[in-house]
Formats: sequence, structure tokens, C-alpha cells
Amino acid sequence: MAPQTRGHFFSPFQLRGGQPMYADSMEAAVQEIMRRRAQPGLLERMDGFLHDFPFPFDRPFLTIARHVASARMEDMTFLDMSRRADLPPVWFTYNQDKFCFSNREKRQLVESRVAERQGRKGGYTGPGFCLMDSPKRHDGQPLNRLSTRHGVALAQFHRQLRSAAGLDQYTLLDISDWLHARGGRAEVYYKPLLALFLAHAVMVEDFETAGTFKCHIVERAITELKRDYGLEPLIVRLPTTPFDGWYHASCQPVLRQAGFIV
Repeated sequence: MAPQTRGHFFSPFQLRGGQPMYADSMEAAVQEIMRRRAQPGLLERMDGFLHDFPFPFDRPFLTIARHVASARMEDMTFLDMSRRADLPPVWFTYNQDKFCFSNREKRQLVESRVAERQGRKGGYTGPGFCLMDSPKRHDGQPLNRLSTRHGVALAQFHRQLRSAAGLDQYTLLDISDWLHARGGRAEVYYKPLLALFLAHAVMVEDFETAGTFKCHIVERAITELKRDYGLEPLIVRLPTTPFDGWYHASCQPVLRQAGFIV
């Protein structure tokens, strides 16, 4: 398969130095990863970063990385993207990271809404819920030590939500230990993490709201990988809406039975 030209393969979203950030499309990313995997010696060059990664690399896969996997609307979007790409979906999690109520993604693990009904203009309405009493008091605690107000481990309850949404059949991989072995801080582990997406998998993510994190951590990691390997990580931009952190309607019976929705 002939290499894609840069003008076709990459989207117009760029790093500060003009380097491209996202693949132009999922189709282009899938074609490119197959081309890269066919290059002699490329996979072996990744062994320094990935020799102890806790997942087999016998075929390429599609990944979204979240602190705790659940059944939010963005999870359903990711699943649909994996089906269209014909790549197995794998959720990476970081359950040992610390809770921070001011972080929207982490806050929505304990306090959010259910996308029960879709309005005529495309938005959603639905009931809100909170899994914990006074969640702000838990700032700084590891996510894997948090429980709902009924004493169920937070990650376990989100697995129940995934089961209700039909997501329990797909792979979850907590990479906390692997990340901690690489320093446990994003500025240290993001380069080896993104190295996964040079030839082993395709990442689905949206960094456009990441602010300083994107500028100082993600961009630096991408730039260094390009310098070291001559390749950019394969990242497909996740389509975003204001409802991505809301939970799929199929979660409502579980939330109602547990008393989180009246």
C-alpha cells in the first residue's frame, strides 16, 4: 500500500510548530497503521517503550483513554467509531489517578445527567444524579479508593453501567501500574503512551479543550516521537458535543434501582 501524502493524511489541526496532530479521517488512520505495520523492523523498534505493556499487539486496535471507563455518550460514540473502522475497541483506564472535583471529566464520574430524551434541536434532556455525598471532600483521593454512598466501589458501579449499556463485552485495560512505572506523571509517561499509536493502535481523543496540557505535554510528546522515529502518533479526533459526559439512557434503570435517580 502506498504511503499517504501529508496533505491527504493529516487534518488541519496543528501543533504550535505547524506539525499535524490528528489524522484526516478514520479511514486514513487505518490505512496508515496497516502500512506502518508492514514496514520491516518498525514494531521491534518500539520494544524499548512497550516491551512490558500489559496487552498483546497481535493486531491493531482502537483506543480511548479515560480515568474510569463507563457508559457516557462519548463511550457510545467511540464504540460506533470502532465498528466503522473494523478495529476492536479497547478502553484504557487510569483508576489510580486522584479525584479532583474541579476536573470536569473526573467530576462527571460522580455527578452528571442521563441523556433520556432527545429534543427537536438535537440536544438531550434527562435527570441528574450524584453517586457520592459531598464529592468535593474526596479531592486528592485515588479513584480506585472511592465508593458510592451505598458503599459500592466507584469503578465497580461504572462497570454495572457499562453492562446495562451492552459495553461489558469489550476490553477494559487499567494501565495504572504501567503509567506509574514510567513516573506516574503525564509529563513523563505521555511520550511512551503515545508511542503505542505509532504502529500498534489508533487513539481516539480530542485535545482541543486541554489548554496547557495540550501545549506543554501532548505537543512535546508528539514532537519528540516525530524526532526519534520520524512518525506522528495516529490520533483520530473524537467528535464532541455538550452531552459527551452525560450517560446513555440504558443506564437509567441501574441508577434508579440504586436510588440515585428518584
